[in-house]
Amino acid sequence: LMCLLRFLVAIFIYLSTFSDSGKIFQSGLVLKQFSLRESSKNKFGGTSINVKNHITQLLGIVSLSLRDSVERWKRNFVTKKRETDDALFKINIEDFTEDVSEAIQLATSYAQEINSQDLPWKYHDAEKVQMKKVRLSSKGLSPSEKWPCVISRFSVEVSPRELLEILVDSRLAAVVNRFSAGRRDVAASRDRPYYEKLLWARCKKVVVSVRPFDFCSLLAAFEAPGALGPSWVLLFRRAEGTTGRHCPTSSEYQRAETLLGITVLSPEQGRGKVTRVWSLSHNRYPGLPPAWADRSSFAGALDYATQLMRVAASRTDRLQGEETFPGPAPLPPELWARLRPLLDH
Repeated sequence: LMCLLRFLVAIFIYLSTFSDSGKIFQSGLVLKQFSLRESSKNKFGGTSINVKNHITQLLGIVSLSLRDSVERWKRNFVTKKRETDDALFKINIEDFTEDVSEAIQLATSYAQEINSQDLPWKYHDAEKVQMKKVRLSSKGLSPSEKWPCVISRFSVEVSPRELLEILVDSRLAAVVNRFSAGRRDVAASRDRPYYEKLLWARCKKVVVSVRPFDFCSLLAAFEAPGALGPSWVLLFRRAEGTTGRHCPTSSEYQRAETLLGITVLSPEQGRGKVTRVWSLSHNRYPGLPPAWADRSSFAGALDYATQLMRVAASRTDRLQGEETFPGPAPLPPELWARLRPLLDH
């Protein structure tokens, strides 16, 4: 048994050369603790040892070595993760043209398809929010793969420009959306960095998913003319093409996709600084059961609308991004012609 213990100690001494705790093994204390000088002769002339004490000491050494290995793994993992994050969020995208153009074309086709369907509105939250839902496919998906597309409209008691500043500020994402675990700006265009950028958004974990979902999406904001003042249109679209290479996936999250998101902010007639919001949300959640996606997308859109109304009405520190950055680009007339009928239909 003594030989076996000595052999195990020798193995741990060898392995310890790869860790900081090796100094403990290599100090000679361990071998000294297992020295035969601690033994006594029994009546047969053999060696008698305190096996319980030696095993306790050996287990303590093993525990210390394991703790050291875990700490070194944590340090290496955290360092690599931090370096990855720093590199990810310092990238500057030079050209958004291709991705923005594709988002505009997709929004136009969505508007045309929704215009062709006579979908009834349903009232929620004491008739403050109107909503309807349709299952649609999208570019890049099989025609048979359809995900719920939720459309909502409601009023918010701030001006369209002030609401625009709230929605494009990633620091406020978790404030206006209770299901958000945070959002960060990954990169931005050089011409309009405040209104054309790449977003990394994380969601809180839902019961039926193994990991929480995250999104990497393009945001592009536009200005559209109107008799009561300008309207603002925000387009959201999954990152691909030019921007896709800047969105590496993470083992901590399951990547979902923004098939398309449209938010239109228009001044409401006769109500002063009140914004009429029209919103379309079409997302894809790989691995999520379709029935759950139907329920969660509808509930999430309703909660987002009610939370946005509360937050916007209570804010006193209005953001003024236009003082620092160029404003949004003009909205293409073709898209505005498709969207306008949807706002009051």
